[in-house]
This record gives sequence, structure tokens and C-alpha cells, in this order.
Amino acid sequence: MFALPPEPLDRLPADAVRHLAHEMRGALHTILGHSELLAVEAHDSNARESAQHIHTSAAKLSAWVDDVVDLLRLPAVAERGEARLDLRGLLETPTAAAKSRGVHVLLDERSEAASMIGIDRSVERIVRRVLETLVATAKTDMKVRCEPCRPSDTVAVISVAPVPDETSNAESAVLAIAARVLAAQGGGIVRTGERVALRVPTCHAAES
Repeated sequence: MFALPPEPLDRLPADAVRHLAHEMRGALHTILGHSELLAVEAHDSNARESAQHIHTSAAKLSAWVDDVVDLLRLPAVAERGEARLDLRGLLETPTAAAKSRGVHVLLDERSEAASMIGIDRSVERIVRRVLETLVATAKTDMKVRCEPCRPSDTVAVISVAPVPDETSNAESAVLAIAARVLAAQGGGIVRTGERVALRVPTCHAAES
């Protein structure tokens, strides 16, 4: 599920990432624009549905490109400083989206207090993206838990379960890249059965 790319992320030049993003977004925006126009001007339902399908697929690919490029750039982004790992806040938007599909995301009662620990702001963005991706794959009710974290701990462990056996290529790519970025900072992502554990590097425990 989390096959890592063979080339270390720190060897990927930032300019190459920006160029790749520019080229792909340009092509995708053209597809999005033309497919939207075709859907409006279509004379029959089959043509309209085909154009709408193209537009939807291109929009998903565009969002995936944004996700991947954003994650690849994170190690080089000068976005430092401490944030609080607020699980309830991070889960608010994806939880609402899951609920609209009939899926409930449950935050373990003990995890809200346990999750208020210090993390780097760039790590917070990675955790947010991973949680959004995992919740988007949920087909049944999902439970999120943050293990209690002591001041001496260098990582906080967030577990998410159950996670489907299969994810789309786009979702797997986002998770694999996030795993590599977290691993470079002393954390990581581990899957055991239907459970996925995020090992999140901490700054220090938040003051009570």
C-alpha cells in the first residue's frame, strides 16, 4: 500500500518539482476548460455525460497533482515554528465529507487531550493531508486514536482503523510520499492489518 519511490526526496530539485507542476497543471486546466464547454454545448445526454466524466476525472487528477507536489516541496519549504497537533480540528472537514457518505469518523475520547502536543508546522500539514486521504477511503465507520505522549517522547502515534485493503493509485502515491517525508524527520507511516499508524515527530509536549 505504501510503496516508496526509489529516489530519495532530498535529491529532487525544487526547480524540477515546480516545472513538473507547471506543465501538468497547464495541460489539466486545458482539459478542464474544454470538457466543461463540451458539457454545456452537448446536444445529447450521452455526449454531455462523457464530457462531465472527463471533467470529473481531470479535476481529480489536478487535485492529486497539487497534493503530491505540495508534499514533495514540504521539506524545502521554510515554514517552521511550533503548532499544536489538534486532531479534532484536523478531522473536522474530512469528517463532514465522510458523514455525507454515511460514514462516521470517531475520535477516541482520550485522544483529544493526548493530541495537544507540539509539532513542527510543516509536519502538521503532512498529518492533515494523510488524515484527509485516509478518511476519504473509508467505506465503514472509522476510529482515530492518539496514544498518550510523554514530555520525553520524540514521536506521537496516531492510529486510524479500519483502512480499506485497496486504495486508488493517487491515494497510495500521496500516502507513500507522506511516509517518506515523515521518515526523513524521524517519523513514518506503518500499516498492520486494517490499522494505519502515523508516527509524528514532536517538538515537545504542550504546556498544560
